[in-house]
Amino acid sequence: MELGVCCAAAEAGEVLAAGFDFAEVPARAILESDSPCQWVATNQFFPFGVRLFGVEPFDWRTYSHQLFDCAGRCGVQLMVIGSGAARHSAASQLPGEADAAFLDIAGEIASMARTRNIVIAPESLREEETDVANSARHLAEGLAQRNAAYTLDVYHLLVEWRRHYGTAEIDAAFVDRELTLTPAHVHLSDIERGLPLLDDPLVDLVLRRLLRLGFQGRVSLECSSGVMNDLPNARQRVGDLIDRSINS
Repeated sequence: MELGVCCAAAEAGEVLAAGFDFAEVPARAILESDSPCQWVATNQFFPFGVRLFGVEPFDWRTYSHQLFDCAGRCGVQLMVIGSGAARHSAASQLPGEADAAFLDIAGEIASMARTRNIVIAPESLREEETDVANSARHLAEGLAQRNAAYTLDVYHLLVEWRRHYGTAEIDAAFVDRELTLTPAHVHLSDIERGLPLLDDPLVDLVLRRLLRLGFQGRVSLECSSGVMNDLPNARQRVGDLIDRSINS
């Protein structure tokens, strides 16, 4: 597996120097670059402040074409769609209507990107971030019906488990039920959005499920702390964590 870090574009050099294979930067960074880079992956996707649904919906088709032009020049191969505020439902929408509409938009964007050899992989988000596509399974299976990939965010998966099932040790049945399809990409952290410990049973359970599904894609550390201050240790830790799950 290739290992990377979600970071600011200005931090990408530090990430690569520490031995990571790639850096994952906000999509807006590629709009400001016109040369090849080693970012490989981006996140967020939509600009801050825009809305896909509502009275004045964002022109996401024109924007996506512009973004893909820049991504092609920079060498970006995979783009995660998070952007919780952008995809939040409008007051006029019925329950589930925004979910279906977002999946349709993501499917069309993925189709556009394939002509540029770019993979689009939306991620599920917490309920605090959006009311659209909070379940990893719902998102993955809906995107699969539209010939699109998805990103598994381990933190979001664990938070949704804790929200609905309490704080006891995670049940393997929940992980198996939520992870039915192999993701194209993984965002990795613990349930507190920190760098996972080697003996973290929750993260290990998710990693072992991913391995059973045959996952061999890229893994990006997406942590709120404990990574950029000690990148070599983070690189060693995540490598050991994956090796442990493989051998368990």
